[in-house]
Amino acid sequence: AVKLERNIQPLSDDYIKFIRFAHWKMEKVERGVIGIITNNSFIDGLIHRGMRQELMKDFDEIYIFNLHGNSRIGEKCPDGTKDENVFDIMQGVCISFFIKKSSAENKQAKVFYQDLHGLRQVKYAELFGKTIKTVKWKKLKPDSNYHFFALKDFSSNGNYLNCFKINEIFNLYTSGIKTHHDNELIAFKPFKTNNQLYNYRPFDIRFIEYDLKKVVRHRNSIMQNMLKDNLGLCITRQVNREPFHHSFISDCLTDICFVSIRTKESAYIFSLYTYNENKIENGNGNDYLFKEDGKRDNFTKDFRHYIKSKYLEHFSPNQILGYIYAVLHSPTYRTKYIEFLKIDFPRIPFTEDENKFQELSIIGEKLINAHLMKEIPAKITCPLLGGSNNFKVESVNFDKGKVWFNNERYFDNVPEDVWNFYIGGYQVLEKWFKERKKHEITLTPDDFSHFRAMVNVINFTIKTMGIINELTKEWI
Repeated sequence: AVKLERNIQPLSDDYIKFIRFAHWKMEKVERGVIGIITNNSFIDGLIHRGMRQELMKDFDEIYIFNLHGNSRIGEKCPDGTKDENVFDIMQGVCISFFIKKSSAENKQAKVFYQDLHGLRQVKYAELFGKTIKTVKWKKLKPDSNYHFFALKDFSSNGNYLNCFKINEIFNLYTSGIKTHHDNELIAFKPFKTNNQLYNYRPFDIRFIEYDLKKVVRHRNSIMQNMLKDNLGLCITRQVNREPFHHSFISDCLTDICFVSIRTKESAYIFSLYTYNENKIENGNGNDYLFKEDGKRDNFTKDFRHYIKSKYLEHFSPNQILGYIYAVLHSPTYRTKYIEFLKIDFPRIPFTEDENKFQELSIIGEKLINAHLMKEIPAKITCPLLGGSNNFKVESVNFDKGKVWFNNERYFDNVPEDVWNFYIGGYQVLEKWFKERKKHEITLTPDDFSHFRAMVNVINFTIKTMGIINELTKEWI
């Protein structure tokens, strides 16, 4: 399973090494028990599936007592109340018992699981009063693909696993750029050399000095396609927090944290088109849906054949991207398949109704143009009010439609649902202001216009997602 992963860095975590060391010691004895308290990411992390599979082969029984408490993702109890860590750390933890009863090989361990949410003192009281025999364990049936050591509800499976995954639709893709030197290489103003537009955060376009000798992870083999006329679908491979809102669009170079606050949930970019610099996929070049003047679609051969055979109409790459973008913004889709969206790239259901495909495609393309700020559906006015000439971002506060960025100045008439709107790991408007506070930015008239544009684009997004939901909720 490790060989299938591009990034195995998370497996070098010290706690993984400790578990592996204990596992190695147990391989040398006939029977025994490992009891260990660790980070809980291995119980359902995608990268850890091979680890879980190997543990199941060598132990007879595995018990996971998940103590939760992950403040990195704002984890809460199932009833919405506060969930605290049992230690003074941010990462959630679990207690694990790995029991070996005999030296027989190739076992298939029985896996048992239980949750413990709540305040720290509540968890302490529960733990002091329990033994492995008195915990009300739930027996799991780990699936053959991911071998999860946690409860997962896949009852909404339907036909989802038979759908094309994003990385089966697009041929070439990469994670976003990671400069390792953001302060020197990313700026609000253009550089004199190697200057390129840079999608740093949602609706926060900056400039990057795209010198391949300076940018550590420049991803240029794929990113070079985004230096020309192109669109890039930005998606995370896995998410830790609900709900899913980790899809966005780019038309220039893109940061690894463009739609996610954590590099572990890094943004991948799937360009719609590729250019001659990239190696042409083996096979008949005439299979492309678009090929002209060195520019061609970036779809896989299998997907091209699928889409051609499914619909009578010849849909362009932009129309197909519009459809995909609409599906990814369907609230029903995001809710129904959340367990799958947590663990791997999204899969895209394609409707049997060609007219519905076209309708969703048109809506998705409008949403793309709005998110690129090429078409601003202006309906909300947000007057800049206050009594001074101080336009420096010194604080960020929202109160009854007012967005204060210092003690004297604020934008009025901002809807609460727009203020609370998330793209990926970011509360978009709040994040935009916080970034400018961090860099001690004084807002300009262009910034005022940009903020009002963001408000209207987000408002349009919320309403459009409702329309998409009506078109998808019965069949998706």
